[in-house]
Amino acid sequence: MEASELSGDRRSRLYLLRLWREHANAPLRLALRRPGRDDAVGFASLDELMAFLADEAEAWAAADERPAD
Repeated sequence: MEASELSGDRRSRLYLLRLWREHANAPLRLALRRPGRDDAVGFASLDELMAFLADEAEAWAAADERPAD
């Protein structure tokens, strides 16, 4: 099942963001997962996460602009 199916709107995409630290002085860890899928994408920094989301948004918008089959 696609995340867009879970949200009830094919024009949206849903992500689950996880933020954590291994201990108080550890670096922040970040991971994104789309509900209904087992795979997650990990990031070493907020900048990496933001770059990933920007790329996802551009690719998704470009796919949305293609004519329907």
